[in-house]
Amino acid sequence: NTGKILVGNIGSEGKMGYDVLGDPVSVASRLESQTKSYGVLMIIGPDTAEAVKDKFDLVWLDNIAVKGKAVGLDIYTVGRTVKYKHEEYRKEYTRGNWKAAKKWAESLLAEPDVDVKDYYKKMIERLDEGVPANWDGTYHATSK
Repeated sequence: NTGKILVGNIGSEGKMGYDVLGDPVSVASRLESQTKSYGVLMIIGPDTAEAVKDKFDLVWLDNIAVKGKAVGLDIYTVGRTVKYKHEEYRKEYTRGNWKAAKKWAESLLAEPDVDVKDYYKKMIERLDEGVPANWDGTYHATSK
């Protein structure tokens, strides 16, 4: 995650530690803890994605409100997919048409050049659970 933080020695003469503070640090920690549920090794936030988009192939994963936040943010990973199919999957997923989203995800699993297949497998599991009653296009994480 990218953002302004405070870093340095914090404490008193009796007890001092080196620490990193700020909302971007908390969000980064929450994103890191979501990697397993998305089947990826790394999740990056939108500001980081913007900074590296010309250097790496990025795949949009979700719009997620991490635990403790009400507003969602777009998250990404580094990897390859079939862009037009992924955009169709994303469109159907966010609008709540999970049956169509699942078909697109399944078609992406069959593509030889897709290297984020574990992501699609995890999302198919989520899609099979059905659209939450309060779906607004943002996944609301319930754990850190």
